[in-house]
Amino acid sequence: MPRDRNGEGRLIAFLNPQKEPGDNKPAFEGRVSLPQDANERRAALWAHTTKTGRTMLAGRVSKSAVSQIEELVRPARDADDALVEQALTDGKQFAVDAHEILLFTNTRKGPEQAAHPDYWGYYNPGEGAPLMRLAVWAKTNARGKAMLTGSVQVHEPVSAEPVPEPERKPVRQRGRSM
Repeated sequence: MPRDRNGEGRLIAFLNPQKEPGDNKPAFEGRVSLPQDANERRAALWAHTTKTGRTMLAGRVSKSAVSQIEELVRPARDADDALVEQALTDGKQFAVDAHEILLFTNTRKGPEQAAHPDYWGYYNPGEGAPLMRLAVWAKTNARGKAMLTGSVQVHEPVSAEPVPEPERKPVRQRGRSM
């Protein structure tokens, strides 16, 4: 899967033809690549309904083939992969475990924003890599079946520090003096 010409990674996933309502099989299966890294990783996404009735896609992404091979020759490591990356979004903090992907329905999309993504979310590649931000569109393939395609970029967290206000000069008012 080639990377985007802007150096972005890519996500592409197709509707799982073996998925039946109520079973435990993933709804989508596909591939993910990271920015500046052509190594593909397999992805599986399960569809869930949130408490507010919106669709959320959550799943796991494998390690790249190169990473898996390198682990065979490296000495055993501690629980480094168990570290959790933090993301700050809309003032609420949540964690994305290593090799996990989360996609949320874009509630801000409307007729005026038809080009905006249908889903947004995060992917934690683990292995010390930074948290990734995803923008994903729902499309149909040549056979009319649902598919997902989108971009993967390094997440730039929102600063939790308050932005200092510019100094204001005292306003002089004209009129009566007391």
